[in-house]
Amino acid sequence: GLVTELPSHWGIEVVPDLPPEIRWKDPDTRQVFREASIDLAAQVSDDLGLISVSMFAAKSGGQSSAEVGPVPQEGFPAEEDSQLLYSGVLWESSNPSENKQIQVATKWRIENYIDTEDLESFEVWFRACDSLGQLADSDRITVRLRSKAEILNSIASDAEQLAGRIEQVLQSQRRNRQLALRVSEALQQAGFVDGTARENLSSISQIQAVIRKQVGLGEGSLVERVASIVADLEQNQLADAPQAEEMRLLQAKLQSIANESLAQAQEFASRANLAALEGDA
Repeated sequence: GLVTELPSHWGIEVVPDLPPEIRWKDPDTRQVFREASIDLAAQVSDDLGLISVSMFAAKSGGQSSAEVGPVPQEGFPAEEDSQLLYSGVLWESSNPSENKQIQVATKWRIENYIDTEDLESFEVWFRACDSLGQLADSDRITVRLRSKAEILNSIASDAEQLAGRIEQVLQSQRRNRQLALRVSEALQQAGFVDGTARENLSSISQIQAVIRKQVGLGEGSLVERVASIVADLEQNQLADAPQAEEMRLLQAKLQSIANESLAQAQEFASRANLAALEGDA
């Protein structure tokens, strides 16, 4: 009959267990009034699977035993830890292999969990535990407690700075559009593309791409900053304040500028590419 010979030696590859990873959806410092709720959301992942995600809150600037100890009783700090204000399990599972990547979010009303009297700020963080018991903490988010008046004044100051940046972007957009019109008119009159025209078209395309990035792409963009201000207003139950409507209108305007910059950048890039091909022909 058919005989199968097994190898005399088996190779076993040992792979280290990587710690869980936590990425905040919005890692910025929060400023809220004492009766507000804070929205916390993060993506949590692990190579083997997750069994729990907990949340901690502690006084700012101190060392908490929560950095090394187990999760204390939910909702209450450890008696021996004067820095820890709150701890509790947000999510847990008995099937870690089915939970290698999850989204965890909570709307956390501050006054329901911690005493904010004489407290100016505190820090919050998530802790994930994988199927082998390995722990990993997220970066800490600072929450600064402010009055509504202080929050509105801070937002007004931010809005003023944003207005200056937006005006600079609009001026760049206008200058670039004028240059594009001049180049287009010159191309139509000349009937051919020379080296100067190719360089101008390429420069216009690059400038439009930079404008789009400043306005609506990536970390620190104007659209992202305005969205953060709107979130602060909503989080502090100030969505009906005049500043909130102004920010929403500004957000729509910026998105329109970003879309226009993208369309123009693509158009000028196509023209520059065509010009280069014609010049090589």
